[in-house]
Amino acid sequence: MSAAIVQWASLTTVLLLAIQYGTVRGCDVVKDLKVTDITANKASLTWTADAPCIFLDVALMYEVDLRQTKGKIWTNSSAIVKPEFTLTGLLPNEAYTVSVMPHCDSHPGPTDSCYRSEQRTPVVSFTTKAK
Repeated sequence: MSAAIVQWASLTTVLLLAIQYGTVRGCDVVKDLKVTDITANKASLTWTADAPCIFLDVALMYEVDLRQTKGKIWTNSSAIVKPEFTLTGLLPNEAYTVSVMPHCDSHPGPTDSCYRSEQRTPVVSFTTKAK
């Protein structure tokens, strides 16, 4: 089945369900991003959302974006289904910046209802421990 047909079918389903059950919520802002358990090469992340993007009991996914604070290139991990994630492969004694963004479908991108900068958590900075 082509992507266009799947997208059209998904949109049609959402519109029909919205008519039947009322307004379909967009993604809510992810907030309270915390970095804990920082070691020389990993760190744990947790975050919350007041009312996560849930549509007919289907939860959203998240994207975690990370970069070295002195760098300009962001790397991301997507399709995270719980409000927690462990960053691994970090360099010792290095400053990092991290942010989280929600996605309400399995193919995050510019057309995603959550793909807006105001939906992203404020960036949080942390430094890994020295070896």
